[in-house]
Amino acid sequence: MCLLDLMDEIFFIIFMYGSVKRFVQAVRAFVEKLPVLFEHASSSSNCLGSALRIVHELIAEIGGRITVFQASIPNLGPASLKPREDPNQRAANVC
Repeated sequence: MCLLDLMDEIFFIIFMYGSVKRFVQAVRAFVEKLPVLFEHASSSSNCLGSALRIVHELIAEIGGRITVFQASIPNLGPASLKPREDPNQRAANVC
């Protein structure tokens, strides 16, 4: 499922909460296919803030832990960051 608006996660939360209980096998198959789905992804955008908000709302009733592994800074939506330095200038400053 793709979210068109990063701030509109209510439908996603309702969808996931209702579907997880009824479609455990479908969700498991989707999670197993994730590496293949993003094998040739061309987008380098990262919306960590929105994703964390959604997960937090999903587990708020039951509790739990959220662990995040990522390789780039979040650059979309809430809590987005901007690069501190120009990557093209790194090599020029080496002595």
